[in-house]
Amino acid sequence: MKMGFFFRVMALVVALVVVIYSIRALQSSQIATQVADPNSIIGMLAGSDQRLLNWCPAEVSKVEIFAVDGESLKVLTTPQDLSAVCELMVGGFAQSGTESPKFSVILKAYSSLGVEHSLEKQVGTEPIFRFKGMPFSSSGLDRALARLRDR
Repeated sequence: MKMGFFFRVMALVVALVVVIYSIRALQSSQIATQVADPNSIIGMLAGSDQRLLNWCPAEVSKVEIFAVDGESLKVLTTPQDLSAVCELMVGGFAQSGTESPKFSVILKAYSSLGVEHSLEKQVGTEPIFRFKGMPFSSSGLDRALARLRDR
């Protein structure tokens, strides 16, 4: 028998060991928690329920942040701030405990063409938002709003 044959057999055995190790590593609880995390790169690669949503109208010129009572808190006009609140990674959520949640307008986006869109947030502790009647969760938007309000 030739030496090349033995090298091929050894390469196949090593590849089989790598595949078995990879399968076991992907079934670990640490990977499972990272896949469920909406901010994890592994979760995005594994096909989590996160999707990109741009809720602002085309040619957005400003976004206004409101308090729960309807008071205007801040107006955002810089491209960085507009991007932080307009382009969102959104996902699903588990609705528990409330039959009919109450929402209040938290953001309004205005375009230079006169179009206006509003985004609502559920009144309460969970960061659940609604756009055109469709609820979603977005931990990134919740963090961006906290950061922008503090400035």
